[in-house]
Amino acid sequence: EAVLLRLPPAGNDAANAENKGLSGFPTSCKVEFAGRAVHQIHHGEAVKDDQESASPSKGVDYSADANMDDKEDYYQILGLQKLRFRSTIDQIKKAYRQCVLKYHPDKIAQQQGEGSPKKSVEGDGEGDDKGKAEAEDLGDINKKAREIIERLIGQGKSDVQICKNYQIQEMIEEKRDGLDNLEEKVARLRRALEGRSGAETEADQAFKALSHAMSVLSDVQKRRAYDSKDAGADIDDSLPADKPPKDMADFIGIWAPVFERNARWSIKPLPEMKEGTIQECLDFYDEWFNMESWRDFTLDIEDAHDPEEAQCREEKRWMERENKKQAEKLKKNENNRINRLVETAHKHDPRIIAYKEELKNKKKAAKMSKYAGKQEAEEAARKKAEEEAAAKKKQEEEEAEKRKGEKAVKEAAKRNVRMAKKGFREVFEGHGLQDMSRVLEICDNCALNGEGAFTADELNAFTAKLAGLSMDDAVGVSDDVYKTLCDKKGTEMQPKKEAPAAPKQPAVTASDTSKKDKDRKWSRDEVDHLHKALIKFPAGTGQRWDKIAEFIGSRSPQECQRKCAELKNNFAADAAGMTVDTKLEFERTKAEAAKGHGARSGTGKKVSGTSVNTVREEGRDAAAALEATKHDDDAKAPAPAAAAAGEWSLEQQAALEAALAEFKGADLDPKERFKKIAERVEGKTDKECIKRVKEIKAMLQK
Repeated sequence: EAVLLRLPPAGNDAANAENKGLSGFPTSCKVEFAGRAVHQIHHGEAVKDDQESASPSKGVDYSADANMDDKEDYYQILGLQKLRFRSTIDQIKKAYRQCVLKYHPDKIAQQQGEGSPKKSVEGDGEGDDKGKAEAEDLGDINKKAREIIERLIGQGKSDVQICKNYQIQEMIEEKRDGLDNLEEKVARLRRALEGRSGAETEADQAFKALSHAMSVLSDVQKRRAYDSKDAGADIDDSLPADKPPKDMADFIGIWAPVFERNARWSIKPLPEMKEGTIQECLDFYDEWFNMESWRDFTLDIEDAHDPEEAQCREEKRWMERENKKQAEKLKKNENNRINRLVETAHKHDPRIIAYKEELKNKKKAAKMSKYAGKQEAEEAARKKAEEEAAAKKKQEEEEAEKRKGEKAVKEAAKRNVRMAKKGFREVFEGHGLQDMSRVLEICDNCALNGEGAFTADELNAFTAKLAGLSMDDAVGVSDDVYKTLCDKKGTEMQPKKEAPAAPKQPAVTASDTSKKDKDRKWSRDEVDHLHKALIKFPAGTGQRWDKIAEFIGSRSPQECQRKCAELKNNFAADAAGMTVDTKLEFERTKAEAAKGHGARSGTGKKVSGTSVNTVREEGRDAAAALEATKHDDDAKAPAPAAAAAGEWSLEQQAALEAALAEFKGADLDPKERFKKIAERVEGKTDKECIKRVKEIKAMLQK
């Protein structure tokens, strides 16, 4: 593939200058890929004529500014001290070519003339004689050390590097002779060697310095290391104070120069700080946050290892690794410094602050507009929910009130059924009827409306017929009622048991009735109703025991008082009189299990539907009620006998429990603990307290 190249324009005297060049050929022609033109085309560079392709430095004589006074300032040696790190590689090459023509030894010798004497570094003949004299006076230097120093001087090492050489240092540590005042001896040996090799002219030194400067500045990595520590470039790594500026002009005046002098370390060109749009400002900080620095700290390493001094390959690699570690640490500190520079400027930039505030206000406005309708909907939903909750609560209250009334009616109906059973049964018990099976069956079939064969009103009507009748007449009425029961149930009447002729029953007295009532055992339902009645009718209620007996329905006031006395200090369920016939107990337990009774709940252990804790609390209530009724004039039963010596009163039990709680967790010996507890319980010793606690524990474990 061919390309078009532009040729130089024709001269003024050439005919048809627009179409022909200097030699009469057209100003453009097809050529094949070759040379610099093809390279420029492939790299997207336009082909320019001589005037356009001329560099800005064309015609500049850098050698005029070259100065050999400071051999360490490479830019000054090449005459580029005004440009320094801004110098391009083309400018460096051009300056080197110009300086070579100026400082080449042959060129200088040609200018001075072949017959003119050369000016040596040591000076005239007197200097040569002095060098020879010094070369002869080297006997005070250690022979082995002298060989090492001569080898290092031949390698181009400086006097400082030679003194720090590990072999020389080992010899110094071994305190060998001839190594005192080492720096002076190294310098003397260097002068002797240079005198032995011939005098070096100023031209030779200048040309050597020029070549070394070119070798450093033409190598990218070496030049970066040199520019990173260039003393003549006035490197300033300081940062402005972390405080807000007065205004935008003050901010630009403070931070723009800092960014400008730090932009030199970037691999890619970075924008300069100036006033502009917010987008330009954001782009500026994006570029600086992603800055990649080329700064090299190889020459800044303190106590750096010289790989040339290594005795083997492994040692050389170790030295290089150690130098690299220190350089990376310095590079990390430099990156942190640049990041801190950008972050601090970004924090105090008035444009960024205004931009953030604007974004914040927009976000807030969008949020308010977004949730304005939502808040209204939530408020409406909340009001609606409150109205529904109020209506639901009102409905629940009405239903609760209705259930309460229904429950009261049901309880009253149950009470009427119990009273009807009691009245019907007591008629025959008062006559001393032997065969009570039919009577009990009639009572068992008396229940609420629709649940039994007879209602309470019907049973009360049967009881009213029995009033004033003899036993035979009453039995006749009961037979009629039993027949009615069998007809309703559709069963056959069971024959009566033949009872032996009994002597005439004497009149039943109050003491006999009391004795018979005392012998009757309490069922679980009766004990439960007694507990409820004790809570419902607390001590101090007028005619309390009559009301309790009426609530139970099947017990007299005297029986209730005796049962309370029996429950006085009983905390176990088995001692509470809850024993009935097996069949009744089984049916009740089965019914309670179906309802969920008897399950474990809380910390109290259930015993057939009644917890031990409940028995304990209600037993105390019963004992307290008994104490309150000792002086009741209406009580017909005699006061219970005095407690035995081993029994515990309610006050003693309460004192024991309070003392146990008081000394719970005390750091005391068990014996001492119970002695202190016994002091709190009046009339009891520590042994009695221990025994009482064991009894309670055993009852609770059951």
